[in-house]
Amino acid sequence: MSGFEDFAFKYIRFILISTIVMLLIVSGEKIGLVIDKKQSSETQTYAIVEDKYTDTHMAGGVLVTNYYIEVKIGDQKKPEKIQITYEQYQVISKGSKVLCTIYYKKDKIVDVELATTHRKE
Repeated sequence: MSGFEDFAFKYIRFILISTIVMLLIVSGEKIGLVIDKKQSSETQTYAIVEDKYTDTHMAGGVLVTNYYIEVKIGDQKKPEKIQITYEQYQVISKGSKVLCTIYYKKDKIVDVELATTHRKE
């Protein structure tokens, strides 16, 4: 192999290994959260939207926008961050009440999601 081919091969191998390691770290966190949710209790309550914002970043050369709201749950000092869809972001405003599903374990909040309702049409 020429010097350039050797460099390209090492560079591609480095990128692949780095990507695999990153995916393993991220998936490990997600798996841990899923296990925590399955082993936790859940309840639904209305919470007040304290703030809403977007986070835009590049992913694979494409702009990706994530939408978030922060809700105040009960007597908690720190608001909980919830990722929502674009459509939800458009209709939810600051100060409005939203139905949330709260997952908790040993009186500690594990996760908070925007609750979904199931209606018959």
